[in-house]
Amino acid sequence: AMVSALVTGQSASVRAFSSPALARRVSSILRNRPISAIYAFSGQMAQFVPAYTQARFVMDFVDMDSAKFEQFARDGSGLSAFANAQEAKRLFAFERSIANRAHVSTFVSEAEAALFRQRTGLGADRVVALENGIDLDSYNPALPRSPEPARQKPLIVFTGQMDYAPNVEAVRIFATEVMPLIRARNSSATFAIVGRAPTAEVQSLAMLPGVIVTGGVPD
Repeated sequence: AMVSALVTGQSASVRAFSSPALARRVSSILRNRPISAIYAFSGQMAQFVPAYTQARFVMDFVDMDSAKFEQFARDGSGLSAFANAQEAKRLFAFERSIANRAHVSTFVSEAEAALFRQRTGLGADRVVALENGIDLDSYNPALPRSPEPARQKPLIVFTGQMDYAPNVEAVRIFATEVMPLIRARNSSATFAIVGRAPTAEVQSLAMLPGVIVTGGVPD
């Protein structure tokens, strides 16, 4: 994907998810079935929405990925910083072109949406926040709860993909800077880092008092 991006001038993130077979399949469906609305999740999937379609197009970017590559470039050095800076420029050009085609683009927070509106010049009618939801069937605070066991320790859980740089940074800061403050008030408090593919840095946090790293779990 990186080599192809260098040759074509496209975003490596987009090239990494390219699939001519999938593009043909989507195009065939759109030509032969009365699809009235298209919802694309994650910017890399937008490449499979043909420009010719007349369907209503909702683009859920979730995050402004190009801004993350800008940060990686600022925090890095040498060839890595250069590559991330180039990716940030190319990916933003792609994001902007897709947003100009979409009827509405959504982001996970108002902060992300505001940044995208500022960068693209699109208005609040075209770029909105669509925050994360919660499964109220499973986590409804109005439902009756079983009494907590008398000896249950306070448990704080972070769940996510644990080789994703922003998640790694989040748990590192919480485990090293916040947990000591909490445990100074309650020495039985525990912080569980739950999610697949923890990096070596994340795994090393399990050596800290009150920190657990589980890796992937079924539920």
